[in-house]
Amino acid sequence: MRPMPRDLTGHVLAITGASSGIGAALAEAAAQAGARLALCARRTDAMQALVARLGGDHLVLTCDVSDPEQCAQFIAATRQRFGRIDTLVCNAGYGLHQPVAQTTTAQWRRFGAPMSWALRLCCTLRAMPGKVALPFPPAAARTACVSPCLDR
Repeated sequence: MRPMPRDLTGHVLAITGASSGIGAALAEAAAQAGARLALCARRTDAMQALVARLGGDHLVLTCDVSDPEQCAQFIAATRQRFGRIDTLVCNAGYGLHQPVAQTTTAQWRRFGAPMSWALRLCCTLRAMPGKVALPFPPAAARTACVSPCLDR
């Protein structure tokens, strides 16, 4: 794995879909660069195994990002543990391993739902003090949406 290009010591990074794939790889690289991590996914066992390998005082929460209450709990727990969120990575989702032309409308909707919910809910909760009060203006934090890919 290539190291992060900058030092992230003390940086609070919240990652959805952190149990495998891009989310887990990002968590590993960010932890090596000194970031404090808040990780969520539906598979708690996989995240706990990841954190055991990483070491450190990282937050692990079981969360289905299609559920608004679970997203709110993830954002609130991250804020409670670390006091802020510097970067939110909306990565939850899964891949379809088939040509795009063979993807049905139903598959496409199911494929995109976790990502769009994570982005909307987590970003809305992060930015709206009425829902979750965070000690920074919305523009002060960064939000990244990582798109899972289709094969071919």
